[in-house]
Amino acid sequence: MHISLFNRISLALSICSSVVHGLKFPIGSRKAIPYPGLQHRNARSASVPLLNFQNTNYNVNITLGGVIYTVIIDTGSSDLWIAADVPNAQPVGLNTNITYGVGSVAGPIMKAPLSFAGYDVPAQAFLNASSYSPDPRSSGASGLIGLGPSIISNVFLTVNDVSAGPMMNRIFEQNMTSQNYITLFLSRDDDPESTAISQMTISEPLPGYESIIQQQKLPVVLTSKQNLIAGAQQFWTTYTDVNGVLGSDGQPIIVQSTVEGAWEGTLVTVFDSGSSLPQVPKALSDSIYSKAAGAIWNATLLGGIWTVPCNVELNVTFVFGGQAIFVHPLDMSAIPSEVGAPDIDAVNGVAMCYGTFQPIGAGSAAPDHDMILGMSFLRNSYILLDYGNFIFDSSTDRTAPFIQLLALTDPVKAHTDFVTVRLNGLSATGAFDENLATTTSGSSITRGKSRIYAIVAVVCGIVLLVAGGIFFFCFRRLQRHRMEHRALGGFFMIGQGGERKYRDMNAPVPAGVDENLPELTTMEQEKEREGADESTPLTHRYQDPFRD
Repeated sequence: MHISLFNRISLALSICSSVVHGLKFPIGSRKAIPYPGLQHRNARSASVPLLNFQNTNYNVNITLGGVIYTVIIDTGSSDLWIAADVPNAQPVGLNTNITYGVGSVAGPIMKAPLSFAGYDVPAQAFLNASSYSPDPRSSGASGLIGLGPSIISNVFLTVNDVSAGPMMNRIFEQNMTSQNYITLFLSRDDDPESTAISQMTISEPLPGYESIIQQQKLPVVLTSKQNLIAGAQQFWTTYTDVNGVLGSDGQPIIVQSTVEGAWEGTLVTVFDSGSSLPQVPKALSDSIYSKAAGAIWNATLLGGIWTVPCNVELNVTFVFGGQAIFVHPLDMSAIPSEVGAPDIDAVNGVAMCYGTFQPIGAGSAAPDHDMILGMSFLRNSYILLDYGNFIFDSSTDRTAPFIQLLALTDPVKAHTDFVTVRLNGLSATGAFDENLATTTSGSSITRGKSRIYAIVAVVCGIVLLVAGGIFFFCFRRLQRHRMEHRALGGFFMIGQGGERKYRDMNAPVPAGVDENLPELTTMEQEKEREGADESTPLTHRYQDPFRD
């Protein structure tokens, strides 16, 4: 949907303010690893494998006109287009074009038989791109498949007929007993522990991740009809919780939403599998990276970006529906050579990386959202996107569209991964490194001092062991003394009559405990606090966009 950092690097262009969708193709030329083609099956598949291309795009195979094509999946747009001759395709007599953050595609609208995950669409409308920029082949693909709402599909709007709807609309409309949702599981290429394969499912969760169905349903924030007519877009958009972004220290990062009508303390968020890197308010990006030793804000480089030493461990947590999504430190910065981006000059001999949570560009900022969470976030959360009544003709699923998330990243294992990948495992040995000792931040452990801490821990352990022995010896003597002198009456008992008591729940908080810890609240809880009733107009309350 929105331009990734690597497009900005390769083309040195800022995003146009009239972004329709974003086209994200990295400039790297690394050859994609082949994987088995998606073949038509009589039985529908439980899941479809996705190809992780350098952690910057996720591709899938579709069969169109009897030929298998690899396309990029993009939840931030809704059109299917192919930059190749498709056999058995029939023209509809109309042309269209799609303008992206960087580049565009144009050509005639065609229809051809499509097969995907065992589902068949006899005549799927698509754009047969005669001109396109940049070239999708640089990402190991022949085109792109949009998984967003149909209301932003240029093909559908040009043909003006439900038969020209996006692929997921057509699948759900022909299988009306199914629930109208998809799920995405995005893997991490450089994860030393996980061998998981990126996957997409239709109308059912991945085995082992069924609990996503029980997670809170996040309402899709709808763009009003008036704004749609004015050129605004409808994406997979929702709110964070109040105080829903936490820094490395676990404390909320306070950033004010710029979206009119948004709940106080929340940020309106778009989930976009087609954006390599998240784009967030500058105040949020500054808070994440400015605290890292060696971080550099490049105001004149590509419109303004953060770079950080590659051996700095950072983290941030986003809270949606009461669930904390911890972002893996490997997703907080990107090594240029591993993502096909230009190198950055080392600083004092320390390799530099791109910060992945970059400030949202002036052109990408929009009146209907505050930030765009792309792949660097989505690798940390299994996501379910329910189209509900975004689908024109569905007899069983007429609910409002919603989003569900399931956290995937374990902070402890993530720290170990970072040490293995970025620090060559040296941190785990306690080896002292003056450079590393100055580059950690937030809740990360200062690696250079681990040996000292270990020695102190051993000494303290010995002292505690000796003290424990002395206490036990004294306790036994005093216990015998009590038995011999009952007249002392319950000397070692906290309560009367010898019974042990716990602190009264209503007693004052013990000294040293902070009574003012930050509280995370959901939108509904905040609504109750504000005393809003059902008649209160809320931007996050669903209104069917296809009905008056």
